[in-house]
Amino acid sequence: MNELEKKAEQIENSIKTAQTTAEQAKTQAEEVKKSVEEINTNMEEKFDKVDESMAELKKMMEEKREMKEQTLEAAFKEVLESKEFKDNMEALKKGQIVKFTQEIKVDTSAVTGDVNRTVQNTTVYGPSFAKLSFLNRLPRYTIPEGKNRILYPNASFVDNTDYVGEGAAVANGNSGTLVEKYREVAKVGNKLEFTAETASDIPYFLNWLKNQSRTAVYAKVDSLIWNGDGADGSKPKHIYGIKGAATAFDANKAGLAGKLPNADLKSLLLAMQAQIEKETNEAHSPNTVYMSREGLVQFIDMRDSGGNQLNFPSFEKALNCEVLSTSKLKGDEILMLDINVVQLHEKLGFELEVERVASTDSYVMYLRWRGNVAIPDELQKAVVYTASAETAINALKA
Repeated sequence: MNELEKKAEQIENSIKTAQTTAEQAKTQAEEVKKSVEEINTNMEEKFDKVDESMAELKKMMEEKREMKEQTLEAAFKEVLESKEFKDNMEALKKGQIVKFTQEIKVDTSAVTGDVNRTVQNTTVYGPSFAKLSFLNRLPRYTIPEGKNRILYPNASFVDNTDYVGEGAAVANGNSGTLVEKYREVAKVGNKLEFTAETASDIPYFLNWLKNQSRTAVYAKVDSLIWNGDGADGSKPKHIYGIKGAATAFDANKAGLAGKLPNADLKSLLLAMQAQIEKETNEAHSPNTVYMSREGLVQFIDMRDSGGNQLNFPSFEKALNCEVLSTSKLKGDEILMLDINVVQLHEKLGFELEVERVASTDSYVMYLRWRGNVAIPDELQKAVVYTASAETAINALKA
């Protein structure tokens, strides 16, 4: 091949290369154009979807404004028929999930009744009984089966112990007497009648009534332990109250009559303590003091001539007595005693019996307590009572 033919071939190849490049450029240009068109199309579709979404949102808002409040029944029905609920139920059946939660929303104003949206409260609010003052503190004794009397022997003793001369006989001997005294067993009780409907329909109210009845027996017995009117001969089967058996405060027995010109309530308590210890030859010391609620407040608020308030805890410790208040004592009554000398005898404790009345489809609950209080005569000296603290204080001053 000569030189001219080589040149022609080179030119021909260059033309072919240029044509190929032009074709490639054209193809690339068409692809770019297509890509741009697709982008424009996608953007238009997206804007269309935005418009659709906005329109849908607007429609929903308008529907929400126009929609009436759903009732609880309608809301519940809607949830049960929803695709989400059905899908969850299907998954639950297949074992794909073990539980799911579905929320129901309804406006509170759609609820037309008051019962279902009321928090249940089964606490019954009714009258209360006074707290126990004696029943939970006195030493208790059980009257055994086959017995229905409480024996407490009262004795006296004359001591003639004295000097004896050498070779001389004892001139005067000691002596004693014994009188067997007893208490009958008193009975206190109440009953509660209630229908079968009350038991099944409002059991919480029935439980309250039962507790009230039981508490009423306790409260009555506790009150009678204090001021029961039991008496030999006339009322032997009534409870003998502590108040009737107690020894009256006597400033002379305390050895302090007219000896305390500046006597106050604190002085009176110390004098009552002195009376108990002197009269029992120190065999007994008081350990408990009862006052009315107002009396205890006045006592705690006591002040000396300098206006300093009584240090109640320190005085209580020095007196070696627990000072208690009770609604059973009134005004300025005060009781001081060795609580261990008061014997509370009980026959089987508190009894409860329920009787079925088939003819009326009802029941009767009976509550009973049997027992009595005994304080042997000599031990009554360890129980001192004053009906008027003011009068007793004046006896210490005069």
